[in-house]
Amino acid sequence: MRRVSVLAVTVLAALAFTSVASAVGENKNTVTFTLDCGAFGVFTGSQPGGAGAALILEDGGLAIAQGLAEDGEVLVRPTPGLARQGKLAECSFTFPGQPERVASVLFVPATP
Repeated sequence: MRRVSVLAVTVLAALAFTSVASAVGENKNTVTFTLDCGAFGVFTGSQPGGAGAALILEDGGLAIAQGLAEDGEVLVRPTPGLARQGKLAECSFTFPGQPERVASVLFVPATP
């Protein structure tokens, strides 16, 4: 039950962040980059402020990092429940000025 609550809070916070970000718009600290999720697809989005786990996708959806690895070393373990349920996509990306990393990503579709 606790994991469901944490996931719900994460998604609600990310959705609130999206509405605030779209109201504020991009700024000088906004970083735009691409996630390559192999057979799942390639997605481009931006992070207003240039930091955080949520990437606002071009279609209005969200890509929320739930785990992170670099050079095969796990930096942040993926959320166990989401990983077991097969809800995470492995996506590689390069954040400007950083080495390539692989994120375990939860995708949240855009709301109408």
